[in-house]
Amino acid sequence: MANIDLTSFIETVSTAFEGRQVRQAFVDALTAVQTAVNELDQSKIKHGSVEYVLSEATSTVSVPLNLDFVPKDIVVTLRQKSTTPNPYKNFCTHVYDYNGGYFVEICMGPNSGSSTTNVPKGTYEIDYIAIAEE
Repeated sequence: MANIDLTSFIETVSTAFEGRQVRQAFVDALTAVQTAVNELDQSKIKHGSVEYVLSEATSTVSVPLNLDFVPKDIVVTLRQKSTTPNPYKNFCTHVYDYNGGYFVEICMGPNSGSSTTNVPKGTYEIDYIAIAEE
């Protein structure tokens, strides 16, 4: 992946005295980022979603991602689709490889003073973005 160094653009913005100079520094920085992103091999960037229905609360949930590639790096996000959490819920996620398959482990962090809590039943959406190995 291309390294993007915005040091000179940041320095220009921090020392600029006029709005025009600040705007131009931002334009230059965004142009540098756009160029670096365009130079990436876009075929290596993969993304997708997995919907998972949990029928009853449990301490941990293991959700298969069903990837058709081996990820070099992967980032996942988790959404509980059915409700707005009230009170706020602390979910934990961890991606792991088991026998060549990639899974997301979901657990709960402390909520309302308790140290452990079950993952509530409901529908969950796991979104991922990954860079595939060469």
